[in-house]
Amino acid sequence: MKEFLKKYLGEEELSKLEEAYKKDHPDAQGLPVYISKKRLDEVLDKEKTAKAELETLKKENETLKTSNQTAIDEAVKKAVDAAKAESAKALEDQKKGYETDAAILKAKGKNLVAIKALIDPTKELAKEIERLQKDESYLFDLPGDDNDVPPGTGKKGGDEEKKKQAELEKMRR
Repeated sequence: MKEFLKKYLGEEELSKLEEAYKKDHPDAQGLPVYISKKRLDEVLDKEKTAKAELETLKKENETLKTSNQTAIDEAVKKAVDAAKAESAKALEDQKKGYETDAAILKAKGKNLVAIKALIDPTKELAKEIERLQKDESYLFDLPGDDNDVPPGTGKKGGDEEKKKQAELEKMRR
């Protein structure tokens, strides 16, 4: 624009005009520059396109945030459900183990570990213990066993041993 005005105004008048413009517009660097209509339309179209693209990207970003949050929520829910199921199974196993131990002790089992190893978990516990008492009777203190002989004394127990002990006791008196 400066070149255009230079053709019709002199150099002095142009500088006066420029000074007056700077006084009215203190933030201006000089006289405004002329921009052709074609160039202005081009820049405005680019700006409009950029704004539309920005809005599209913002919408996509929000969509991704919500979908990612939903996926994260679902994953957390699945993990919590799996942990609950696992802890419920562990609790059930612990209860079953306690019930097995209590049943073995009630049946006067001598060795919990050995008896547990021989029990079939798919069958009823009471029937399995009865079977083991018949088949593996050495693992249980059954009625009729002589349990009053302390272990490690070298005494065999039984009726004959009781008779011998009774005779010895009589002789000592």
